[in-house]
Amino acid sequence: TALAALLVAEDGLLDLDAGVRRYLPERPPLQGEPSLRQLMQHTSGYRCYLDVGFLADGDRTLKPQGGLLDTQMRQSRANFAPGEMMMYCNGGYHLLSHIIERVSGQPYRQFLRERIFLPLGMRDTAQVPSDFEIHRGMATLHDPVPKEEGGGWRRGIFPTEDLGGEGAIISTIDDMLTCLAHLRGPKTVGSEASWRQMLTPARLNNGLEIPYGLGLRL
Repeated sequence: TALAALLVAEDGLLDLDAGVRRYLPERPPLQGEPSLRQLMQHTSGYRCYLDVGFLADGDRTLKPQGGLLDTQMRQSRANFAPGEMMMYCNGGYHLLSHIIERVSGQPYRQFLRERIFLPLGMRDTAQVPSDFEIHRGMATLHDPVPKEEGGGWRRGIFPTEDLGGEGAIISTIDDMLTCLAHLRGPKTVGSEASWRQMLTPARLNNGLEIPYGLGLRL
């Protein structure tokens, strides 16, 4: 997701240091306005829809299409002001994927396929927003059954059908090694400058350096 955002920035369609509401004006103003870069660094202060959902519904209530974005839009407070702390937030990456769709004019999963996966030769990698989709050879999610209920395993379903930039990537060992080789070698997807940004540690407002770049734990 971070690489996709950097590619859109290279296209001149995105300013990573602009506030989130430039691209999502319907997002309510909270305790300061984080930048897109702070979303990628998990320093935005936004509350994550996953945490909110687990607190409200447990972890197996299937959310309707659009429910994740709606949860983000209805939040009335932040955990902290942008840049004050780092707290992992899947919701920030979900917002990023919607922004990438808006400015690129492409569905998010199509953008990843055409701009990242296929150019790198990752032909067995895709962004799959729903566990109800069927893909050849895909390992499926399994949940343990409690011993008092007989033990064993049952098919698991992640409780949403519209995962975006926060995950939902299916891949293979070979494709993941291809991705790592590209990270360590000459760049064919994204400029060297973009990759330097991804690998630069973030800094909090107080100057503290944290071991996280843009989407990459360093």
